[in-house]
Amino acid sequence: MTKRFHSALLLGMSIVVFGVVPAFAQDPDGVHRESKVKVIKPADLPSHEESEIPHVLKNASALPRPLKLGELVAARDTVVANMVQIVAIYPPPNRFQRTRIMVEGQAVWLSAEEAGKRPVLISPYHWLEKAEEIYAIPWEKDQIDSEGNLPMAKRTSHKAAVTHHSVKHFYRNQPARIPLKVISGDIHRNLVTLAPDTESKLKTKAKADWFVTPASGLRFFNVKQQSATLIYALSPLVSPNPRQTTLTATSQAELVYFLESDFPGALGAPIFTPDGAVIGLTSMPHPKRSSTTLVIPPLALRAYVERIQGLVDPSRVSKKDVKEKP
Repeated sequence: MTKRFHSALLLGMSIVVFGVVPAFAQDPDGVHRESKVKVIKPADLPSHEESEIPHVLKNASALPRPLKLGELVAARDTVVANMVQIVAIYPPPNRFQRTRIMVEGQAVWLSAEEAGKRPVLISPYHWLEKAEEIYAIPWEKDQIDSEGNLPMAKRTSHKAAVTHHSVKHFYRNQPARIPLKVISGDIHRNLVTLAPDTESKLKTKAKADWFVTPASGLRFFNVKQQSATLIYALSPLVSPNPRQTTLTATSQAELVYFLESDFPGALGAPIFTPDGAVIGLTSMPHPKRSSTTLVIPPLALRAYVERIQGLVDPSRVSKKDVKEKP
């Protein structure tokens, strides 16, 4: 009896052990894995140079961070100094309406960083193509206040770009307006170049010394060699200070040329880095998502400016480019 009892006890223990061991060797995902411990010497480890934290990560000042108020104001002043508020006047939308439509946007002075090259005034093509009159007007003082105040945004949607004042009201309240004309354009890149229309019959007698071509204009961010960690957008028509935003590729095949941003200011608002280097230019609202703005990409924008400044071979210019309006 004693031998049988011991034999039965050993058999039972082996069964229990056999049933418990796999449970410890099995991970929660149901996959059996085997763990091994290997003894290594310090000499087998990589040298401390290989495992040292890179300088860009070790230096806290080099890490990306949102701009402080003073830096935000400085960035705004740099960008706004190279922006022009634009008003485009269109004919009535149909024969049942007599009131002409006015739309507000902006243009930006840009340069491809070539010495001796004057910057060019650039804006999206689509919203100026059918305009009867185009004017540059000075920014309101409270829009470019450099005291560091943060007033409320005046426009929070794309539809707000359409003004409800009459053209006569505009003429009366904007004596310093300057007539502009389209001197060149590219329908494929959705970009036009603007310049003062010195022969316009709509010129005013008021002094317009506020309209001055800057010495250099905004430069381009080198997207081929760098990656922007922080991106801002600015439209004084929307907000008096830069707003942090993002740029993403579109998922729609018919819009593959454009990038997408959540910044609500369309019609020529610059997208830039904290030091004022331009990455893109807002174009138009997304046709299906009103909270999304389509952005002209950086390489296309720079290629257009280089062509206008005479920095590329003229044979590369499309024959379908828009000519100067009569």
